[in-house]
Amino acid sequence: MSKQTILAIDDSPTILKILEVILKQAGYEVAIAHDGLEGIHLAKQIKPDLIVLDFIMPKMNGFQVCKAMRKDEDLKATPIILMSAKGDKVGDKFIDILGAIDYLTKPFSPESILSLIPNVLRRTESLKLPAHPSDIADKEALSFEGSQRPVTPEEEILKFIRDKVQTNFNSVLDSVLKAKNPAEVAEIVSDVLLESLDGEVLDLMKSRLARMIPSEGDENISMKGQIDQVPLPEVFQFAKFQNHTGILKITTDLKNAYVFMRGGTVSFATFANPKDPAFSEKIFQNSGLDEYSIKKASRLAEARNTTIINTIVQEKIQDRSSLYSYFDNSTKNVIYEILTWKEGSFSFQLAKDHISEVKDIDLGLMIDQLVIDGLRIVDELRVIQNNVHSEDQVFALTSAGLEQIHTLDNFRSKAASFMDGSRNLRSIKLQMNISTYDLYKLVYELLYKGYLREVI
Repeated sequence: MSKQTILAIDDSPTILKILEVILKQAGYEVAIAHDGLEGIHLAKQIKPDLIVLDFIMPKMNGFQVCKAMRKDEDLKATPIILMSAKGDKVGDKFIDILGAIDYLTKPFSPESILSLIPNVLRRTESLKLPAHPSDIADKEALSFEGSQRPVTPEEEILKFIRDKVQTNFNSVLDSVLKAKNPAEVAEIVSDVLLESLDGEVLDLMKSRLARMIPSEGDENISMKGQIDQVPLPEVFQFAKFQNHTGILKITTDLKNAYVFMRGGTVSFATFANPKDPAFSEKIFQNSGLDEYSIKKASRLAEARNTTIINTIVQEKIQDRSSLYSYFDNSTKNVIYEILTWKEGSFSFQLAKDHISEVKDIDLGLMIDQLVIDGLRIVDELRVIQNNVHSEDQVFALTSAGLEQIHTLDNFRSKAASFMDGSRNLRSIKLQMNISTYDLYKLVYELLYKGYLREVI
């Protein structure tokens, strides 16, 4: 029995790579297209058994691609799975309008798509799609709130160049019309292009694409981009499927994060810069160890040419189990926080192994579970941040809070005692050695009970 062919259409190279890896490992033949026009052209050539289609794309969105395929005699019965971050809102409308189509919500797990595909293939064998969907052709206006895709840096540059060429060409249109031969037309057009591609265009290209194009020293960079263009869950999934080992660096205007990965799993994550001379000490700052013990272990590790972790264990400053428990908690908190970041850049630098300072830390955290937990926390934070949204906020106990503080458990009682109207959340977070998420969640809970009020 020949392999079934699946065509994946998406403008995200990361998503295409993930789909290609997942589907090929499952035994399917895979073809890929980077936009709707290319997808339609390729579908006509290869006649796929199924199409996996992104909804938000340049040139043609998912609805336009579906409409075009349903008008084509050879493609109208091809089942389509629509991918969208909007889930039910988009998927149900497409099923209602175009028939035998299913949908997949981004970010998706390998299990979800691999379980969906056979069901769609079986189901569409018994479904008959509308032969002439001309009655819905005019529903081009179907739209969903926020469905317009943000303009990418590349598209912005192309539009800028096109507008300049158009303006310059209009100025010489009379000369073109009066040209006596093709050679004269070609010379005029050549002059227009040279004049349009000036220093202003080059400066724009440098400023917009500086972070997207690897520099000369980036030969070990496997991927690089902007998180508003390629969401971090997709970046993590790509690193997982490629079994990457190295450092994923995420950069924002306020701070950076460094995720150490080995074989596609997360070994360790931190906000401390690995190139900082005090890096070894900084990763232990919130571990519960005092500053003297950390510095002592650092000096001994350097003298013995070993790692600070081994030294802490050998000197019985702290046992390895406690250290790993701390690193597990701190790493997850870093991942959960960066999944809330909406802007910034990322790059993955490949390496054969981790730097010596963290070589002993290999938590082996699975990407899928981290992302699922992280996105759940992101959703919770959206609700919480309506009231608790900044580490600069200051809270104080209400009269009800003062009366009920003794009924709280030790953790909540300690946190509440710090909220005396003089300290902001940042200082309380450091004193309690807890994550931003845990602190915000706690404050939200106490606010909801009426135990706290914000001090303005």
